[in-house]
Amino acid sequence: MILDEVDPDSRATLEQHGFDHDQFEALRGRFVDGSLTTAGNVIQGVVEPPLPSDLVPLPEPGEPGFTEAEAAGIDRLQAGTVAMVVGILGLLGVVVVTQL
Repeated sequence: MILDEVDPDSRATLEQHGFDHDQFEALRGRFVDGSLTTAGNVIQGVVEPPLPSDLVPLPEPGEPGFTEAEAAGIDRLQAGTVAMVVGILGLLGVVVVTQL
C-alpha cells in the first residue's frame, strides 16, 4: 500500500482532502502496465462553451436560497457526481459545473 510509505503528516493531509487509495492504485497499475497514456487523456469530440440557456443563476451570498444551493453543490462535489470546470470563466466569476 503506497500510503504506508508516506510520512504521517502527509498522509493526514491526503486523507483530509479525500485521497482515494483504491482509485490511486488503479491508476498506478495502469501506468505501470502501460495502459495509462497521454493519448487516453485527450477529449474526443468538440468542446464548446455552454449556451446561455444551460446556465442557471444562483443566489448570491446573503440572498434567499444561497445556503441551500451551496450545501447542495458541496454535497454533489463530495459525492463525485459533478465536476467543476474553471478556466477563464473562473476569472470572470463564473463557474461551470457539469454532471458526470
